[in-house]
Amino acid sequence: MIISICSHKGGVSKTQSSINIAHALTLENKKVLLVDLDIQMNLTRMFPDIVHGKTLYDLLKREDPAPVNECIVSTKIENLHLLPNSPRLAVLENEIVQNFGTGSFNIMKYRLREATGEEYDYIIIDHPASLGVLPLTAVIASDLVIIPINTGSNFSLEGINEALGFVKEARKNFNPLLKPTKLLLSMVKPRELAHRASLAIIHEKFSEQNLFKTNIPAAAAMETAELMKQTMFQFKSSAPVANAFKSLSREIMEL
Repeated sequence: MIISICSHKGGVSKTQSSINIAHALTLENKKVLLVDLDIQMNLTRMFPDIVHGKTLYDLLKREDPAPVNECIVSTKIENLHLLPNSPRLAVLENEIVQNFGTGSFNIMKYRLREATGEEYDYIIIDHPASLGVLPLTAVIASDLVIIPINTGSNFSLEGINEALGFVKEARKNFNPLLKPTKLLLSMVKPRELAHRASLAIIHEKFSEQNLFKTNIPAAAAMETAELMKQTMFQFKSSAPVANAFKSLSREIMEL
């Protein structure tokens, strides 16, 4: 299964969600590939010990693309591999539109999905804060899109419909087999009134089909783990937020 962690809003924990879902799935004996689609390279930088040469850019470039196996690197986490990014990826959006035509939107599908075959149980793509061409290619290649929402941010809530509309158009025009989009409520502080109000609005507006049962709580430990370039399972596997990611991973496995 290929999963896109997608939102055009910053500060909604896309990268933290990606890396912790991935690690949680490996704890369920699943083999996982993380793909960094963001030229800011936050996901790639979470693995500072990795020495990489070729990147996602080399896989997707028009002329002389690299084989996918030459771009993927192992991590210290068992069964977790990484396809790192490079700032050079920024040049590809115009190249895709200008040189490839409409068929170019399937580039991620052909270069990543078909090349990896059955090697991975899950491929998780960490999106940039954008609804542009490259995120579209990732959604077209995906089986499932997860949209993280910072329940304490009104800006995050206001962006839900735009992200859902983006996925809806991708499903309609390119990927009719895409599963129903799932909203992930993250950075939740259930004791705070604003958060409780946001949760009530979301549950009133969206069906259970579009919501995970598991919410990801706000936790200072998440910020510390990020600073230390660790997942929650490396930093403090007994923390409630780590248990939440375990629960979430099991929900994903049931889809």
